[in-house]
Amino acid sequence: QSPFVDLDGADNTAGNIDDDLHLAAGSPCLDSGDNSAVPSGLTQDLDGNPRINGTVDRGAHEKP
Repeated sequence: QSPFVDLDGADNTAGNIDDDLHLAAGSPCLDSGDNSAVPSGLTQDLDGNPRINGTVDRGAHEKP
């Protein structure tokens, strides 16, 4: 099972605009990052959510 909501999107082709790379519920990437590895000044994820709200998630999106 993929850790992402929809790795290859509606067209079933990974690597294009319709892919949903948000972390799925139960993903092992949730709350498993290293807060000290987040560069200072990086305060938001790609959606504008706080980058760190507890333990950072791995990937570009935080689970709200």
